[in-house]
Amino acid sequence: MAPDPRILDVRADASPHLPTDLDEVGGPIGLRLDLTGVEDPDAVTRQVGRELWGASDLLARDGVGLAVLHDGSSTAEAVLAGFGRAVLPLTAHSDPAVVDGWLTGQLTAGPQRARPVAGSRSTGGSAELHDYVLAHGDPDGDRIAAELAAETARRYGPLGGMNIGEDQGRFLQLLTEILGAEVAVEVGTFTGMSALWIARGLAPGGRLVCCDISEEYPAVGRRFWEEADVADRIEVRTGPALATLRAMPNDPHIDLAFVDADKTGYAAYVDELLPRLRPGGVIAIDNVLWGGAVIDPSITDPDTEALRSLNDALAARDDLDTLMLTIGDGVTLVRRR
Repeated sequence: MAPDPRILDVRADASPHLPTDLDEVGGPIGLRLDLTGVEDPDAVTRQVGRELWGASDLLARDGVGLAVLHDGSSTAEAVLAGFGRAVLPLTAHSDPAVVDGWLTGQLTAGPQRARPVAGSRSTGGSAELHDYVLAHGDPDGDRIAAELAAETARRYGPLGGMNIGEDQGRFLQLLTEILGAEVAVEVGTFTGMSALWIARGLAPGGRLVCCDISEEYPAVGRRFWEEADVADRIEVRTGPALATLRAMPNDPHIDLAFVDADKTGYAAYVDELLPRLRPGGVIAIDNVLWGGAVIDPSITDPDTEALRSLNDALAARDDLDTLMLTIGDGVTLVRRR
């Protein structure tokens, strides 16, 4: 396969870094990283992951993906897990033709290409700035949250990026405490990272209801909830979230809701939550910036369009107070007046 000039190689030597001319390509960019023959591939992927975050603004606009060529000694999932939470789509394979073919396909698809799982660091923030923020929240970090993140990455590789980061977790815990929340609802639990933080912030006797379509993923988090002594505050209800929400009492009783599930379902979830939200209660909606895709008119996939529509609709309502924050992949706070 003839090399595409829009596919740039990432250096994988002792000081790995992205090409310095990323912003000179002037259009879609594919990145290729060759780990074959590299002595310490884990160190390379960690460093490249930090480099990706440093160029997150540009890559959110122009990056179509990073393809990793490896020697087959590890699974693709294990190779990709080293990057942490992705800022652009990732793939890994031991066949060079597959690697180049995937990148070519992403470039050909253009605006309709596969999008990344959203990352934990605030939109536009560098890896160093993110580390600075965490260090000034808790210099020692949160051991239980870190272990849950590691277990999720071990089991599910890049899908671990669906869990929120520690900065966003601390934000949710503090918000829960400020509200004095006794009743909280979460739509989309995955392996339970956000549930861990919200449950920690609940008032004495408080309860968090987690809505998730799967029994498998939340089960991963239960051990960590128990270790944090919050498992008795969390109830997981499995099934379509809309059905779960509609089965709840139709009166204002929810203090806090966190929405982080399928993006095309967001508007319907908010519609069900609002009449059940007490005056002064808050809905926190995740991924509202979608890696910057919401401001790129060339991107018209269903998830991006759904988020744009929701963002516009909420901003136009005069019965709600809304505030969009750049923490994580964008969080909108919605408060009933």
